[in-house]
Amino acid sequence: MFNNSSINTFSVANTSPLHIIITVMNVILILLITVGNSFTIMAITRFRNLRHQSSVMIGALAMADVSMGVAYTPVKLFRTHVPYLFRLEMPCLIAMYIGHLAALAAIIFLSLLSLERFYAIQFPFHYHAHATVKVAVIVNVAVFIFIASALVPLFAGAAMWYDGVSCYAPTLYPSLYTRFIVAVAAIPLFLGFVGFIRVCVAEFRFRKQVFDQSVASLRKQESIRSKLIITAYVVSLCFWVPHMLYYLYDTVSKADQNVYLFRIVTLLDVGSSAVNCFLYAWKNSKFKTAYRELWGLKPSTEAIRPFTTNTVSLSHPL
Repeated sequence: MFNNSSINTFSVANTSPLHIIITVMNVILILLITVGNSFTIMAITRFRNLRHQSSVMIGALAMADVSMGVAYTPVKLFRTHVPYLFRLEMPCLIAMYIGHLAALAAIIFLSLLSLERFYAIQFPFHYHAHATVKVAVIVNVAVFIFIASALVPLFAGAAMWYDGVSCYAPTLYPSLYTRFIVAVAAIPLFLGFVGFIRVCVAEFRFRKQVFDQSVASLRKQESIRSKLIITAYVVSLCFWVPHMLYYLYDTVSKADQNVYLFRIVTLLDVGSSAVNCFLYAWKNSKFKTAYRELWGLKPSTEAIRPFTTNTVSLSHPL
């Protein structure tokens, strides 16, 4: 009996062609996420003219994206292909905590990225007087501590565990708590969307106005940052919304998990974390040049040199 149990526990499940294809795509995305977001973090910490409040928010999102690649996705693959292991309570609860922590961090830090731009556009004088890199770091650390604390019940007794229960939050936890988790993601996402609309309006008006040269230079810096955030936010929102709607539906209906549908929506989650570095390089020449230097490619005429005082250029701001 012991030997049979061991074989069942560690045997590979879900080996159909579609499952294998989705798994291979996940592995590719893990590599893209880890490499791309690690280079984003290195670029922000190494190059002085990428150190801005917006860049701190981008760095926090990159760290959350790395967790999506190195923690969330491997655990998800183990749950798919070694499901018997997660019929045990402790592995299941650990998987629940890791998965929700990485996913909520990615969603909330994305929303903070939009809200930071809203703050800069809506209250420019207050923003430039009080918003510093240090303040941005403190805000991000505080938000991460809140997320980690809010998810403690996932691991500390909220689960309605019994033998044979599905290791899936909407069926494993009380509806009140899973709706709280949805709210923790949905409220910042909604506020971020409101901020996104305001930033889009400001960017549209900027293109229609004429300024003197000094004002135009400052506004151009804000415009470039805003366009970067707008692009990242729209693309990430398109990736994340299907999973949030599916999670909400299962929370309300207590429906059993559809394995294929769940794998597809979680693949989209991971895709969001993989594309961000490409968006930064596409929409911002400073990030593009920083990536080139970090890869050891020949620097362009816009090359950024670390630890110099004359690297800030208004013609190519962040």
